[in-house]
Amino acid sequence: MKIQLIFLFLILFSSFAYSEEIIEVDYGAKFNDAAQTILEMSLDGFQTQRINDTLKAAIQIYEGQQSRAKAQRDYTIIDTYLDEIEELKEKGYIARDEVTFVYDLYDSIAEENPAINLSEADLTIEEMNFEFNSERYDEAFDLAKEAYSRLIEIEGQQTALNLAYKTTTKTLKAFFVDNWMIILIVLAVATIFYFIIKNRLGYFLIKRKIRNLIKERDSLEALIKKTQVDYFEHGDMAESTYQIRIKKFSELMRDINRQIPLLKEALARKRHGKTFDADELTQTKGRKKHQQLKAPIKERKVEVKLVNDKNSKDNKKKNNKNKDNKKKDSKNKKDKKK
Repeated sequence: MKIQLIFLFLILFSSFAYSEEIIEVDYGAKFNDAAQTILEMSLDGFQTQRINDTLKAAIQIYEGQQSRAKAQRDYTIIDTYLDEIEELKEKGYIARDEVTFVYDLYDSIAEENPAINLSEADLTIEEMNFEFNSERYDEAFDLAKEAYSRLIEIEGQQTALNLAYKTTTKTLKAFFVDNWMIILIVLAVATIFYFIIKNRLGYFLIKRKIRNLIKERDSLEALIKKTQVDYFEHGDMAESTYQIRIKKFSELMRDINRQIPLLKEALARKRHGKTFDADELTQTKGRKKHQQLKAPIKERKVEVKLVNDKNSKDNKKKNNKNKDNKKKDSKNKKDKKK
């Protein structure tokens, strides 16, 4: 019985030792497989920094376990890291397919509709690309799905807009074809009505402008009076301020007084049904200005003439008075002689 137990113990020990050797060989093979995976992904254009760091960490832990007794070695974390490498490989290729599909869809939409605005999806695509290059494949996959949905939505909106535009264009075309006679009649009536009320409308507008100018002139006169009262009576204003305001108000008053006669002339033309265009208005302005320049000369001539007339009258009176005085003196002398 004891011999059987010893034999059984030897069998179990040899099996355990053999299994330990198998484990050592298996981890070496797993490390080789992981290194091969990293090489393949690198050749396929993947970033492999994260996977490299994971494999290095697994090898370091394995080497640390080798320094311990076989019975105390724990390879659980190593298995976790190796599984993570395989999982990253699988997720990386899946995410790459989604990312590639999104870029293909983006290019297809842009090619078919050059005028379409895809900027709303650009930010999501940039984030997707960043996450993919950072080896965060889960986030890249989710962002790829989001970008795909956004592109489909934008394309659908553009399609609906184009359809609405085509439908509207077709409807309007059909409307004009079916109702062209009515449209022509309405246009003709509107044109006739416009020519009928054209002068009356112009008359009304000119009259309203004259009223507004008169109101503005009254306001300026009130401001001038107030400025004079503040300066002369109250002394609340500096002389420079007074001169500036009076000058400005006077210029505005002169401009208004220049416009009102021209508008009144235009109003008279409208009342009699005559046309009044901008060129004629300009010519009228020139005539008015010329008359204004000539007016002071005439006034001076009249004033000079009046003064001369007055002086001649005064001289006549003086001469007559002198004659009367001479007659009286001669009469007095005669009386004295008698």
